[in-house]
Amino acid sequence: MTKKEFTSLLQPLALSRKVKLDVPGWKLLYEALSDLPDALLRAAVLRASRTRKWFPNEAELREDAEACRLELRAAAKWAPCALCEADHGWVTVTEANVQRLMRCECWKAHQARLAELGATNQPLALPAADTRALARIGDVE
Repeated sequence: MTKKEFTSLLQPLALSRKVKLDVPGWKLLYEALSDLPDALLRAAVLRASRTRKWFPNEAELREDAEACRLELRAAAKWAPCALCEADHGWVTVTEANVQRLMRCECWKAHQARLAELGATNQPLALPAADTRALARIGDVE
């Protein structure tokens, strides 16, 4: 996503939350979020516009993108084909009298669809820390 596309995506949210970002602020946002897949960034901004009363910071947009990624993965169910149904996405291939397991084409196609959506296995944000646990850690000397 270009800087211009990024700004045009986030500017309506900033205006609706009465936030004025200067050039360094936009640059920081862009650099902090530039690794997110475009589809997930768009979904995160839409989610933030619906759920947050303030303009989200980088970490909050990342959390929203992660929530969208998990929702996409949950909604995009994989259905095994007849070849790999019993082996959960694996097929046995025999080459030169050696049997090997390989990923089935239906599983690969499903993974490619998830990658297109930006919903890979890679988390986009770490879960928020449990402040109670952190307080307990701080008490230990």
